[in-house]
Amino acid sequence: MNPPAKRTGEARPERWLEHARSDLALARLGAGSDVLPEQLCFHAQQAVEEAIRMAVEVLR
Repeated sequence: MNPPAKRTGEARPERWLEHARSDLALARLGAGSDVLPEQLCFHAQQAVEEAIRMAVEVLR
C-alpha cells in the first residue's frame, strides 16, 4: 500500500500570504457597499488568521 500523496503547496508561506491578501481585498471592496458587515468582518478575520499561519510557517 502506498502512502497518501502530499498536497503540494498547502503549507507554503507564500500561499497563506496570497490568501490573506485576497481576503483583505474582499473586505476592503465590500466596505461602503451593500455587503453585510458580518461578511466584511469574516473576510478581515480570515486575512488575519492566514497571515498568522504564514508567520508560523516562516518561523518553523
